[in-house]
Amino acid sequence: MLKRRTKRKKFEEKVVDPHTSVFTINKEDHTLGNLLQQCLCLMKCVKFAGYNVLNPLESTIKLRIGTDGSVTPKDVLVACMRKTIEDLEVL
Repeated sequence: MLKRRTKRKKFEEKVVDPHTSVFTINKEDHTLGNLLQQCLCLMKCVKFAGYNVLNPLESTIKLRIGTDGSVTPKDVLVACMRKTIEDLEVL
């Protein structure tokens, strides 16, 4: 359950280095985390992608993305989200 002042959908990016970022997404769990991780791992410019849920009682995931440098992690995540939406529309 969210605390009173927690935004329903909050998206933060923490840049670890130019090719690696950690994204925090509120109000999401393993469903979205696994979906994004699998989509990201299929992209050739992504070196690694992983997520974790810090506390199962708080619906927040941290998604870590590392790229080869040809594109930023944020751009890869946006492309992955667009591809996922397109795939889901087919269903």
